[in-house]
Amino acid sequence: MIDTQLKARRLVALGLTAAGALPFLAAAALVVLFGGSYDGWIAEEVATLYGAVILSFLGGVRWGVALSRGPVAALPLSVIPSLAAFFSLFMTVRAALLVLMAGFVAQMIWDALSGDVLPEWFIRLRLAITITVLLCLAVTLYGVF
Repeated sequence: MIDTQLKARRLVALGLTAAGALPFLAAAALVVLFGGSYDGWIAEEVATLYGAVILSFLGGVRWGVALSRGPVAALPLSVIPSLAAFFSLFMTVRAALLVLMAGFVAQMIWDALSGDVLPEWFIRLRLAITITVLLCLAVTLYGVF
């Protein structure tokens, strides 16, 4: 039987993850519905800025795991997503979107190969949101061309 705290943790994580997908979905919708912009909102700006924030956040998750119970070697690696996200903001939109997509794939692979450091339900949630984010970024990238 799953305890109440674990159920609550999973439910809150699911809700926050779904809410976190909204800006990516909005950027993709701008491309599909309006050709990339609507009333001053530009899809590639939304996608790159928010994507950089979220990739940095995922690096922070890895930092926290490394501090609490992961291998020491993971600490320096955990700052790479934040650095990649930061530098993507100074690239062309196409390059930035590709860097962010690569970063999300790399983070997913790292999470999936983490063994018992992260709970299985979290890995499944990360896989679902990573696929969603990659599809949204791909649609946004298509709109840039």
